[in-house]
Order: sequence, then structure tokens, then C-alpha cells
Amino acid sequence: MTDSPVVLPCGPDELFTATIALMWELWHEAAEHHVAWAADDLLVAISELGLGPWRHASEVDPVVGLPFTVRCTLLDAMLAELLRVTLGFGARVAMGKARGWLDPDRRSQPRRPS
Repeated sequence: MTDSPVVLPCGPDELFTATIALMWELWHEAAEHHVAWAADDLLVAISELGLGPWRHASEVDPVVGLPFTVRCTLLDAMLAELLRVTLGFGARVAMGKARGWLDPDRRSQPRRPS
């Protein structure tokens, strides 16, 4: 196994659109299974990422047939790639805030007021 980045054949806006679509899929599954903390964190992370410099491109097909944890791993790789291909402070801030909500280690730390 290597730590090389996943390189996808699309631009930042298309990657952003696919990433947000995957996040919504994960949100729907978490809500359906009554995992409120995951659904809440995904919703906030989607909102934070939406404040970045990206724009929605065309619709994307859903990722079907993969277990929840595998899609979470895919989401992690997509977020890393999106940050890699996007320059600018706004992208770094939006990504940092979104990833902060998705980090399970954050649960053991007290939340800071917004």
C-alpha cells in the first residue's frame, strides 16, 4: 500500500460535486440508521465545504454497492485530492473546517464555541 494521492480525471469543480454527492449519500444512510451524530456532523461538514471556492458541476451518479466505511475511506481520499488540486486560502479553510467535523477524534475533545 502506498501513500500516493488518488488522481481523478476531472477538474476541481467536478471533484467537489462528486465529493458533496458522496457526503449526501453518507448523510442519508446515517439518518436512515438513526446515527444522529454522524448525520449532524456530515451536514455541518457539507455546509462548511460549500463555503469554499468550488462550484457545482453537472450531476454525478451515486456510489452504490459499497459499505459505509468503504465510502468514508473514499470520501477521505476525495477530500485530500480536492485540496491538492485547489489553490488558495479559502480552499484550505473550508477543507479544514469540514474535515474538523468529520474527524472522529474530535469527539473526545470539548467543542469550541463557534
